[in-house]
Amino acid sequence: MVQLGKVIGKGGFGLVWKANWREREVAVKELATSDQLDQPERIFQFMCFQKEVALMSYLRHPNVI
Repeated sequence: MVQLGKVIGKGGFGLVWKANWREREVAVKELATSDQLDQPERIFQFMCFQKEVALMSYLRHPNVI
């Protein structure tokens, strides 16, 4: 279970939280909800997020889960 701590950043996709997962300190990205963005902005942000997830899926590092 992920335990969220404090907000440590805010980006185009939403908030970044400091959190704990399996006794490890991690960062958690929370997507902005659809009511926080207008339709064109939401589509653009989702496409950018998909690209970021695809890139991160190739990373092999203990701090990227």
